[in-house]
Amino acid sequence: LEPELKKMLLEEDPGNLNDYGCALNFILNGNETLSDLILIPGFFEICSNKYLRAIFGGFEWIFSLQKNEQSVCNDFYITKTGDFQMMLREANKMKTLKIYADKLKSAGKLE
Repeated sequence: LEPELKKMLLEEDPGNLNDYGCALNFILNGNETLSDLILIPGFFEICSNKYLRAIFGGFEWIFSLQKNEQSVCNDFYITKTGDFQMMLREANKMKTLKIYADKLKSAGKLE
């Protein structure tokens, strides 16, 4: 995975849409953005497809970790021309954020 991605980056080759795709979602908390929220990136899996999620600056970045992926995410991946559909995600409905908030609360860092 790493050598292939490195080669793609060095050659400025975005590859095919379903090769290591990247989706970008906007996170809202009501009508407010979460522009100051940064989470440690983490791995997750949907239908045997593996991804890396990074959340920062009010955005959720999702990176596919495989080539020739067939997934519902394909419709949201950034294309070679830079076009993409951005999903709006409500923070209170995101399981990842709920788990993070629960950890902060149990550590006494969140009221």
